[in-house]
Amino acid sequence: MDSAQKPKVFRLRQLPGNANESQALVYLSIGLGSIPVDNIQIFSLATSLSPWRPSKVATLMFSPLPTLLQQDQGKDEWQIRVNGLELPLILDVHFRGLTPLRDPTPNHSYDCISLSGLSSHPFGSWQPKKSNKTFMWIRDELPLDLPQLRPIIYGYETILPESRSFQTITDLASQLINQLASSGWTALSAKPIVFLAHSLGGIVLKRAIVALANSGYNEDAIRIVGGVFFGVPNFGMEQSSFRSIAKGNPNEPLVEDLSPDSPWLRRLESEFNGISYLRKMKTFWGYETCTSPTLVVNEDGKLSEGPQVVLVTPQSATRGLLESDESLTFPLNENHSNIVKFCPGHEDYSVVVGRLARICSIEPVGTIKMEVDGNLSNKEISTLARPGAHKHDPFKASEESKGRACPLNEHKQQKTFKKLLESLRAPERDRRLEGIALNFQNTFDWVFNHPGCKFVDWLQHGQGAFWINGSPGSGKSTLMKYIFEDSRTRELLHDPRHSFDEIYAGFFFHYRGSLIEKSFDGLLRGILSQILEQKRKVCHIILPLLNDPTSAELPLEGWTSATLEEALTLILNQQQFNLDIFLFLDALDEYQGRPEFIARFVESLIKRETRSLTRVKVCFSSRPWATFTTRFKDYPALTMQDFTKEDIRRYCLGVMDAELSSNISVPMEILVPQVVDRSKGVFLWVKLVAADLAKAANSGLGKEELEDLLQSLPAELDEYYAEIVQRTPISSRWTLFAMLKITSQALDVLGGPDLVGAVECSRSSNYKEALSRSERLLRLKPKEREDYASNQIKIHSQGLIELRMNWAELLHQTVKEFVSQPKFNALILDTEAKVTFENGHSFLMKWLIIDHGAFEHSSNNIDEYDKKDPSQQPICEAYDDSMDEDDPGPEDNDLYDELPYGYTVMPEETKRMATYGKLAEDTTGRSMKQFLDSIPAKRYAQLTEAASGVIINTSREFASLAGFSLYFRETFQLEQDFIDKCNQDSKRSLLTLALGLSPIDSDHIASRHLTIVDGAEITRLLLDNGYKDPKAFAKLISFLAMSAADDKSRKMSIDLVIHFLETGHDPNMPLTIYELSERGNERLALTCTALHLAPPEIVPSLLVHGADPNAKDSEGKTPLGRLCCNVSPLTRMQIYLHGNHARSVSDSYQVACMLLNGGGNPLQVSDPSWCRLLDLFAGKGYDVEPLQPQYTMLTIRRPAAKPKLNLKSIMRPTGWLRR
Repeated sequence: MDSAQKPKVFRLRQLPGNANESQALVYLSIGLGSIPVDNIQIFSLATSLSPWRPSKVATLMFSPLPTLLQQDQGKDEWQIRVNGLELPLILDVHFRGLTPLRDPTPNHSYDCISLSGLSSHPFGSWQPKKSNKTFMWIRDELPLDLPQLRPIIYGYETILPESRSFQTITDLASQLINQLASSGWTALSAKPIVFLAHSLGGIVLKRAIVALANSGYNEDAIRIVGGVFFGVPNFGMEQSSFRSIAKGNPNEPLVEDLSPDSPWLRRLESEFNGISYLRKMKTFWGYETCTSPTLVVNEDGKLSEGPQVVLVTPQSATRGLLESDESLTFPLNENHSNIVKFCPGHEDYSVVVGRLARICSIEPVGTIKMEVDGNLSNKEISTLARPGAHKHDPFKASEESKGRACPLNEHKQQKTFKKLLESLRAPERDRRLEGIALNFQNTFDWVFNHPGCKFVDWLQHGQGAFWINGSPGSGKSTLMKYIFEDSRTRELLHDPRHSFDEIYAGFFFHYRGSLIEKSFDGLLRGILSQILEQKRKVCHIILPLLNDPTSAELPLEGWTSATLEEALTLILNQQQFNLDIFLFLDALDEYQGRPEFIARFVESLIKRETRSLTRVKVCFSSRPWATFTTRFKDYPALTMQDFTKEDIRRYCLGVMDAELSSNISVPMEILVPQVVDRSKGVFLWVKLVAADLAKAANSGLGKEELEDLLQSLPAELDEYYAEIVQRTPISSRWTLFAMLKITSQALDVLGGPDLVGAVECSRSSNYKEALSRSERLLRLKPKEREDYASNQIKIHSQGLIELRMNWAELLHQTVKEFVSQPKFNALILDTEAKVTFENGHSFLMKWLIIDHGAFEHSSNNIDEYDKKDPSQQPICEAYDDSMDEDDPGPEDNDLYDELPYGYTVMPEETKRMATYGKLAEDTTGRSMKQFLDSIPAKRYAQLTEAASGVIINTSREFASLAGFSLYFRETFQLEQDFIDKCNQDSKRSLLTLALGLSPIDSDHIASRHLTIVDGAEITRLLLDNGYKDPKAFAKLISFLAMSAADDKSRKMSIDLVIHFLETGHDPNMPLTIYELSERGNERLALTCTALHLAPPEIVPSLLVHGADPNAKDSEGKTPLGRLCCNVSPLTRMQIYLHGNHARSVSDSYQVACMLLNGGGNPLQVSDPSWCRLLDLFAGKGYDVEPLQPQYTMLTIRRPAAKPKLNLKSIMRPTGWLRR
């Protein structure tokens, strides 16, 4: 068939946002020369994904093809003008970018994005071959079966023959990420994404997921829940035909990366494996079971038919899961191309729908639910076990506190004020403000004098907000500092007609700084502390928030986000005195969170409908992001580039003058106009260019050569950074790479020695090597160390890192964004990037974990260390030998059972190491097992003994404590007997460390520092692989018996207890708990079972897994007997079991019912303690008839053989209802 006669599917874009199908037909008909509308068939019409200018996009076909389109056979896109429409319609057949195929339904929960494969069409590759092209299953069937999913296709260019593209897979992944971000998937309202990925599309998706993790993208920013992958060459694909087609073309390296022996693919798989596991992505992998036709290039350069081959083997397509977890794979009896070309009613289509439904935890339309009598799920157990559970009112306490009287004498007022201020004012609050350079000479003076600038008018007469916006590097922060510190600002803001109290507060966000400098809590602390510093009487307004104002005791949980917000709200809504607050907030785009949130907060400050006597004006700066533009477009504003041309000229001359040698004969000022014209108002670009020009002039270049150099320099900052990186000598690139990665990924601002130390450790594969590489730095005295680090940073950072007040910081936020790009590693390291797995988090963990005191003894006795002296033996060798002695530390860590509850196991410095190690796993998808296993036992012992006395001696104990999931996954693969060894070492409780249960001491005082949630993943991982940990199981039961109903760790603990039971832990194992004697000088022990202590949520699971309801504790009491033994006429809210273990009356009633239903022997009616218990239940309104002995004897028949218990029978509602 002639190509002109082949049916084609077209995409039509830029239809008006309110257009319906009929209107779309008319617009296109007119635009194509008034062709009959009957010649056009629209198959889908959906709202575009642009968050700025929504329009409609359609998929359609023509019959016959319009003349205009027949005449332009070589084109793939046409712009069609239609009278009355502002923008031309865009008709194309390439489908590049994102194309929604349906509008969201009312129950829209997920977006489903499809990625096509190598040398395939974004739309056509999903259509049946040799069809009339009217059917496409993702568009036409999937929305009917899974209406919760909005179908979207993504197109990118991957043609092989005669391609001019040299894009790599990393480039394709970057494009995908940029498309997702610019189309709104970073917004709070964005839906999670599930992908359909075919062939190369799966590799692009895997690379994008890895890049998102590597770049530090929050996993909630672009939420990817999983995907169905079809024929993805995870371990490579058959290459002969592709190589012959791509040979000599720019895209040949892309094809090479897909070869079966590609180290890049193996690395990608390793990273994706870890990251997808940590982010709990659900994935399924389809594989072809038919050979595929191929094309080869003949000697004359033409394509001809090649042999039939298996393009992607089942092993490669399933990542080897066919052998390890076949349930995540499925066969497709088609060739590589046809495995995604489903026709209507195709037998494999329902398989794919089922996999999508499982990923999204939804059920296809028409699924019939069947209730099976038997065991319930853990969630159902928890729900049934706590009917009508009391819900905590988060506002109750604060409402009560508002009415609390706060009479304080002068001395206590002073004490309270001082304590409040100390608790709110962070040491680094003003670090960013102080670190911003002062304005150069008289630059920025225009803000107070230029007639076109509205700022002065706003200061004097305006209300609400004033927005300063501009491009990255345009000087917004410098201007904000200039405004904030200039006396004219306060003079113009002050209204002499009123005697109102005035407060001037500023907060300068700093994304490269500490958490306080970039978080919402930091903002609130900064504002509140400045308010208190300037107006002490405001202190009285927030006194009700204190736990005890009369003793200046801070809120019970410290300054939480909620308490900080409430404090600010009290000040904003106060009605005691007239108060004007002027806020200056810099760099909202550097807030570590969603821009929608911080924009909404700023607007909430100035849009308050209250009778408050507090008035607020806000001046803020940011980049002109869509979020800020949309929300603040109607407020007075200025754009930096409109006013800074003269400032740029003056600044350029100043930088050149400072950098030029005195003997330069070239009149550099003649270059300044060209610099100003090319700068686009970006001071940072001018700084880099002026320095380069001055350096070139100092080296002897003449006027014409300098002009040529200026024209050759990139005009965009991103390209300029790339230029700087690529002109760095190959031998120095690793150092620059490590410096930039470390500085950009550090959680806090680093001192120079810490940065250089981490760089020194970056190439180390083991502890001994890291210590040896750091020896020179660690031997230096503090001042020498600072000087050495400063010199190293100056030599190797290429000006992209600066030392400001001895803190190492990136030159600008744009440098951080440059370093975070997926292509950065390849750009700076070239081929070495393919075998580089580690990043700044990894390097920092190595530096922090080595013993920085290893050389203190020797350095104290050496005034001058000569590294060149070959006779001097490196101290690190002797140190390492001493650390490797046979003594592994204490044999039995009984201190696990002796720690005061609530005592933190990890010192702060150890927490920092653990945090960076965890981040290294999260962002690289790889464990640091090799390095961790090389650390000596004595070094591990040092990490925890200072804080608590808990001694760890092994890498697996540290990995448990720190939460390194990937460490254990890799260990399971490499050491087949690992679990057996762990189970044999019964004295070491890995899960006690993972769950933070070590602080539970023999008195069992409740703790607020447990890390149940953080350790849950490792606990499940170890239990699922056969690990047995009765110590941790006992401690978890004990924790549950003490925790409050609203404890955030409680639900997770319940799930974990059930998991312990499901993996074979004994429900009747003896537990020992204690209480203090009346004199407090001895502990009274009680040995019991879990049923004696268990809360109602886990009683059913204990019984079902074989717990004996009639087991007796060491005092001879059954669980029912223990329940009632401490009940007295004074018991009201809680029933104490032993020590600090107690149950509420409600929980006790439920447990009593379940124990009786589960086979527990009822107590005699003559038992006084039982009677007191029944009286207590009756007094609370519970039906006690089912608990009467005569009732239970009639209802419970005990057969000779004990039957398997059923959860529904244990938890039947009989006796649970109030009368």
